[in-house]
Amino acid sequence: MNVMAIAGRRIDADDAEQARFPLAKAPDVRREITRIMRETETEAVVCSAACGADLIALDVARELDIPAWVELPFDRERFRQTSVMDRPGDWGRLFDELVDQAEQAGRLNIIAPTDDSNHEAYSLTMDAILDRTMALAHEDNAASVGYMTALVVWDGASRGPNDLTAAFLERARLRGIPVRQLLT
Repeated sequence: MNVMAIAGRRIDADDAEQARFPLAKAPDVRREITRIMRETETEAVVCSAACGADLIALDVARELDIPAWVELPFDRERFRQTSVMDRPGDWGRLFDELVDQAEQAGRLNIIAPTDDSNHEAYSLTMDAILDRTMALAHEDNAASVGYMTALVVWDGASRGPNDLTAAFLERARLRGIPVRQLLT
């Protein structure tokens, strides 16, 4: 099975000091994600559901009739408030639709961390995305590994040691998952 793990930048806040993923770039990113999924013949997508790269990728997967697994660090409402509704754009309805769809299909996983640290919860979610990607790639035939790729949608520059997108890229590489980068 061709499985794509996806992580990336959220849409920039209105008061962002540096542009990393402006809302105006969302249609371009959507076109490129569509092209990449078609080009790689993606058969399954695994990601979280934050506004920006995640929700765009999940919506493209839905449009292309590709099953998608959603990994959330904590309960839906908390995630919706802290990672979806806090940025410009109409992301709430899309989040609800896509997460409902994943839940109804049995493809929603809530990590439920043991502490209240957002950073730790998101770090655990990155590992869950990569773990599920590897498990799905092995699912059809234990004797051979399916194709896996990690798509990192970002500006190409780390924000420092707490940059989870940069960490996702590195963790995918350490697991031997080929990485593609889509610049915002």
